[in-house]
Amino acid sequence: FKFRKKLVILTEHWSGFPLKQLTKTNKLIAKIAINHCKVICPVSLFLMKSMQKSGISGNFKVIPNPIDMKIFYYKKKQQNCVVKILFVGRQIPERNTPIILKAIKEISKEFTNFHLDIVGGGSHLEQYEKLCNKLELKKFVTFHGQVVRSNIIDYIHSADFVLIPAGTETQSVFLNEAMA
Repeated sequence: FKFRKKLVILTEHWSGFPLKQLTKTNKLIAKIAINHCKVICPVSLFLMKSMQKSGISGNFKVIPNPIDMKIFYYKKKQQNCVVKILFVGRQIPERNTPIILKAIKEISKEFTNFHLDIVGGGSHLEQYEKLCNKLELKKFVTFHGQVVRSNIIDYIHSADFVLIPAGTETQSVFLNEAMA
């Protein structure tokens, strides 16, 4: 729609549409605003379809999140006898960190040559750190909290593989960065 005679193009990244987290009022506001945009640019086909199922219509063009290839690039990993696992994401219920920790507890019963780095802050960080301590996983898991975005590449380069535990992910920027 035109705001002060300017054309509006909307980019949409939020998982609230597929998770059906919009209230009726917010859904109505979203429909009114979005339906009058010239172009609606969700980051994934999945998000676009979720928006359409919510009653949003218009001119959709899926545009994935970009990756800065000057920062995120392949680097040959040094061989290490400890398998490095990485999870980068906000520490909130939708990211399923407790499931990861419980899985790590089970893995640790048979294997000891691995370590999980968890990068990201969030409203549940302290709660998940307490769960980690309760499960006696400090030897296997390190919570790093929020880190500067440009430093994430160092974690990616040291990892053997990454975890994306979210049940619903519209398009994982971290996954794209890890694959770069």
